[in-house]
Amino acid sequence: MKQNVGTEPQTSNASEQEFRQWCIVELMGHVRLAGLVTEEQRFGATVGRVDIPQGDNWVTQYFGGSAIYCVTLTTEEIARADANRSTMRPVVGLLAFHHEPPDDGYRDDEDDEDDDDAA
Repeated sequence: MKQNVGTEPQTSNASEQEFRQWCIVELMGHVRLAGLVTEEQRFGATVGRVDIPQGDNWVTQYFGGSAIYCVTLTTEEIARADANRSTMRPVVGLLAFHHEPPDDGYRDDEDDEDDDDAA
């Protein structure tokens, strides 16, 4: 795999080359992602894609260009080490909160009779 890491800055026409580089990406909201970064057409726009190594598996996250604070080009070894330090947590925790179902006008309890008499 070709690495774009060297002692001299590289100049190229970005529109002629596909971006595929190991990076540390910092996004607005204090999010730091490390992995293999590419660009894709998704959701009607060009977005960044970072494939984050997690042991023998990969976690993929997409981000919009306007969310980027900083992108640091790095080596695979450094990106993997950084990814291992910042373990991704699944979004499932957000779904675990308790909430009441919407009031559909049907109640199956004995208080209904008392409510009808008061009206």
